[in-house]
Amino acid sequence: SNQMKVKNAISRISLPAPAKINLFLAVTGKRKDGFHEINTVLAKLELSDQVILESTDKRDEVQCVCSGNDTLSGRNNLAYKAIKEWRRFSGDRTGMKVTIAKRIPAMAGLGGGSSDAGTVLLGLNRIFDNEFSENQLVELATPLGADVPFFAVEHSGVLATGIGEKMQPVKPVDNCTFI
Repeated sequence: SNQMKVKNAISRISLPAPAKINLFLAVTGKRKDGFHEINTVLAKLELSDQVILESTDKRDEVQCVCSGNDTLSGRNNLAYKAIKEWRRFSGDRTGMKVTIAKRIPAMAGLGGGSSDAGTVLLGLNRIFDNEFSENQLVELATPLGADVPFFAVEHSGVLATGIGEKMQPVKPVDNCTFI
């Protein structure tokens, strides 16, 4: 089975980490922290990486493996940083391994790395019985990058403002092909 139970928690979960497209983007200002204030409509796409999270028996261990691209493995990966941020927030020390099967092209503006990180936060929340609310997940995701909050929520489309962390769900775009 894909999901085994350990101490009331799932010990392994596999989730798609979808690409995104900005259907509209306006940069409305620059903040002192270097981020830009934006007004954008984001939509999740069918194209996705696959993220597998599994607990390990080594307390405090964090592993990140990006299959097919070793340069994206390890502590520089945003998914690795997402696990560390989760730990800081939750105090949980369970050993975790994330394996990412990359399908979203890197540096294409499709949010691949951000999606992997946001999906890790969603996955960890599921593993640990939805410990955190959507607002708390967004708070956790925000320091990781402007696109990460969108991937830490279940909505398929949002109107995002601030640096991308203030989101209102919008009707998803259906029956469209993006080129």
